[in-house]
Formats: sequence, structure tokens, C-alpha cells
Amino acid sequence: MAAADTKPGGSEESSLRSEESVMRSQESRLGSDESRQRSSGSVSSWESELTTIQHSLKFVLTLKEEFVCPVCRGVVLNPQQNSCGHIYCFHCLQGLLESSSPSSPVCPVDGVEITPAEVFQDNCCKREISNLEVYCTNSPACSSVVTLHHLQDHLRSCQYEQLQCCNPGCETVLQRRYLQEHLTNTCPHRLEPCLHCQQPHRLSLMQAEEEVTQL
Repeated sequence: MAAADTKPGGSEESSLRSEESVMRSQESRLGSDESRQRSSGSVSSWESELTTIQHSLKFVLTLKEEFVCPVCRGVVLNPQQNSCGHIYCFHCLQGLLESSSPSSPVCPVDGVEITPAEVFQDNCCKREISNLEVYCTNSPACSSVVTLHHLQDHLRSCQYEQLQCCNPGCETVLQRRYLQEHLTNTCPHRLEPCLHCQQPHRLSLMQAEEEVTQL
């Protein structure tokens, strides 16, 4: 009986160990996937939002040469370091790798071959660059100074940011501080209640119809 009693328990224990092994294997695979994403720079970040204004940024202190991408000559965004010690923007490195296929690309600075397996994301450099102080891109109208990784957050509320009117048919571009007044009172394409039916219609369309009826 004693022997019979141990079999179910042993079977259950073996099953639990098997499930734990599977779970550890899955966790390890997921961790490996995340690690590959981080090392390849494919994880989305604030840098991707700065690529369009990368070369118009004005830093409070002179940008160190080590923080200048040797490919695009702008501040390095999402820094990737080669075995030779030089760093590149992630998107610039990707461009080098794609344009050089099937041959291996070389570092623009010293001609050292760039081997993808030896390239890694330089998080230390990333932290330093992210904390560099920059002037708002709307300076001198805006006098704000922010760290690089907070620049986009600032621009989303900066009163001097140039925005296009969101009313269909209107191509007016003006600073954020004037936008609400424009949308409410001066935009010729704003919605206004019709004098006849009281339903909201585009002011420009109602004016055009009024001109037609007067002819």
C-alpha cells in the first residue's frame, strides 16, 4: 500500500516540475526576445520623434564630438556602438548596413569594418545625451530650456509652436497661442449656425451660397 501511495504523488510532482520547466523556458525565450529588441534599437523611444528636427537642435553647451553621429553629423539618437568605439544613430547604422549589402560597411571615421554581431546599444551614452540641455526649437520667441528627452513633451504645449488650422479647407498656420481665437472667431471655414435652419454649417459654404442667391 505504501508503495502504491507514493506513485500518484511522484507522478504529480514530476508533472509540476515539467510545467515549471516549460514556464522557465518561455520566460527565458521572452527575455531573450526583449534583449534582442533592446540591442537592435527596435524598441520605440523619444529619439524617433526627434529625427525630423535632429539637425536644427541648439544645445546650451557645445555638443561634444563624441555625441555627433559620423554619418549624418547630427546629435546621435539611439546610440549604437561599433567595436572601434564610435557611435552612430540607430537609423544611420541601419542605412549603412542596407546600402553596403552584400559587402560589410565600414566606420566613416577610421574605416574599421562594422560587424552587426559586435554592435551594441550604448545605454551609458544614451543617458548622457538624453540629459543634454537644448533650447526650444521655437526660440527666440520661446525662451524655454529643457533636457533633450523632454523636448517633445514641451513642444506639445509650447505656445509658440506653429500649427495648421484643423478645419477642413483651411491652410492657415499660426502659433498655438492664437489657434483657439482663430478656430472660434476668425477662421472662414469654422462651423456656424445657419440663419435659416440653425444647424451648424461651414461659414465659407454658407457665404458662397448666399452670394449665389444674390446674383
